[in-house]
Amino acid sequence: MSAIDLLTLEFCEGPLQISGSVTDGGQVQATIFSTTPSDFLCPLTRQIFNRPVTIETGQTFERHAIVHWFDRGLRTCPVTGQELEALSVPDTNRVLTRLIDAWKEEHCRNLRAADGRAPEEKLNVAVVDRVLHSGLSVSEQTERARHLMAIGGVDFHLHRLRDGKEEEQRARAAEHLLLCIRAEGSCRNYVAVRVHGESVVRLLQSEVVSARSAAVRLLVELLRLRRRGMVEMFIRGLCTALVTETMDVLLQRLRSSPVEERALVAVLLLYFDRTLSLDEPDRRNSSVYREEAVRILTESLRRCLIDENVVPNTRKALLMLGGHFSFSGDLLAEDRMLEQAGFADDTPSSTPVTSDATVQETEAAETEAWQEHVTAVLLGSGRRPFLAALSGCLASPDAGLVAACLTTAGWLSRSLASTRLRDTHTDMQLAAFSALVPRLKRCLAGGAAHLQPRHRVLAAVTLHNFSKIPDCRVLLMLLADGLRGHLADLAELTRTAGQLYAELHE
Repeated sequence: MSAIDLLTLEFCEGPLQISGSVTDGGQVQATIFSTTPSDFLCPLTRQIFNRPVTIETGQTFERHAIVHWFDRGLRTCPVTGQELEALSVPDTNRVLTRLIDAWKEEHCRNLRAADGRAPEEKLNVAVVDRVLHSGLSVSEQTERARHLMAIGGVDFHLHRLRDGKEEEQRARAAEHLLLCIRAEGSCRNYVAVRVHGESVVRLLQSEVVSARSAAVRLLVELLRLRRRGMVEMFIRGLCTALVTETMDVLLQRLRSSPVEERALVAVLLLYFDRTLSLDEPDRRNSSVYREEAVRILTESLRRCLIDENVVPNTRKALLMLGGHFSFSGDLLAEDRMLEQAGFADDTPSSTPVTSDATVQETEAAETEAWQEHVTAVLLGSGRRPFLAALSGCLASPDAGLVAACLTTAGWLSRSLASTRLRDTHTDMQLAAFSALVPRLKRCLAGGAAHLQPRHRVLAAVTLHNFSKIPDCRVLLMLLADGLRGHLADLAELTRTAGQLYAELHE
C-alpha cells in the first residue's frame, strides 16, 4: 500500500470537527484523536495504525514509516535510540490489528449515529484547508491537526510540499506540517526523514516573505532532533547537490529576515556550517557564515533589552545551541544542566525514553563535541561583543531569557574547562570570566523578584565550571568572601553549590 493509499479516510469528515452526544443539556465533545488509545497511534506519524509492526525493542510503528526510516540508513529504534540487530521489517502485528479494527468498528458506528454521513472520503486540499483554516484559535488548530494526523495527514502534507504545483500550496503545506509538529512533537523525526529537501530550499528562495518564513520555521523545528547523527543526515539531505547555494540562501535569509526571526536563522546557519564542515574541512567561506551568525546572535541579544518581541526566539535560539532535545523535540538544555547539578524541582522529569546506557553515553558525547565546537565559534579570539551582550541579558527582567543565558554560560564555561580547550584557549577563558562573573554573582545572590532558585543554581554551575580552569580559579579565590554565604545557602538545593563552597575554603 502506498503512502497516498494510506490517505483514504476511514472516518467521515464530521468527526474532524465535532462528534458526541447531548447529556444533561450540554454538548459532550468527543474526537477521533482524544478517544483513540495511545497504543493505536504510530509514534512517528501519529497516524492510527493500518499495518503495525513491532520491532525488537518492543516499540510498534506503521510499516511504511519504519521502512522509510530504514531506507535512510538509520539502524536505531526511533524512540529509544538503541542499535537494532535485526534490520528486516517484521510481519504485521495481527493481534494489535484486530484490536484496532474492533475499536474502529465501534467508533465508526457511534459516529454514524451522531453524524449520519458515510465514513468514506478522500483527504484533499479543499478538505484540509477547510479543517485547518486560519480563523481558528491555536488550540482549535492544534486539535484539528491531531485529527488529520490520525488519518494520514503527515504523509498528505509531505506529498503536497513536494508535488504542489503552486508555491502557495507548498508554503501552506509547510505551515500545516508545523501545526502537526507543534501538536505532536514526535512526528518531527518522521518528517525529517521523509521531507523533500529541494522543496524546502525552494521555499527559502521565494520572493514571498510568508513562504520564506514558513521554510525557516520548519527547518528550525526539524533540527530539534535528539540524535546528532539524525540532524546531520537531515542537513546533508537538504544540501546534497547545492551545498554552497543553500548556505548562501541561508546567509541572505539571515540578513533579510524580520528582526524577530534572525536569531533562529543564525542558529540554522551554525548547524548547517558545522555539518558541512565535517564533510569538507577545507570548505571556503566557512568563516564568513560563522562570523555573520555570531554577529546576528549578538545583535539579537542586545535587542532583547529594548524590544520584547525579539525575546522569545532569541531564548529559543540559545537553548537550541545547547543541543539537548527530547524525542518530541522539547528544549532540554536547561533541564539537563539542573539535573546534572542535582537540583530537583516540581517540573516533570525529562529523562529520555531509554534505559540503554550506551545510547545515553553516545548522545552525551555527541552533544559535548557540538558544544565545544560552538564555544570556539562564539568565543573565537575572545569575542567580547557576544560575551558583553550575553552578560547584559543576565540583567533582563524576563526570567525565561535570564535562564537561557545562564544555561548558555553554563555549557560555554564547561566547554572552556574541557581537556581539549582548557590548555589552548586562555584568551577565551579569561574573556568569558571577566565578562560573566560580575552578573553571575548577582544572579547567585538572588533578591530580584523574577529570579527563582533555578537561576541561582545555574549561576553556581557556571562559577563551578570556571573553578576548574587554573587561571580562573585563582581569580575566583579572590572573590571567595563574597560568594561563600550565598553558596552555603544554596548547598541545600544543589550539590554543585556545596562542591564550590568546599573548594573556596581550601
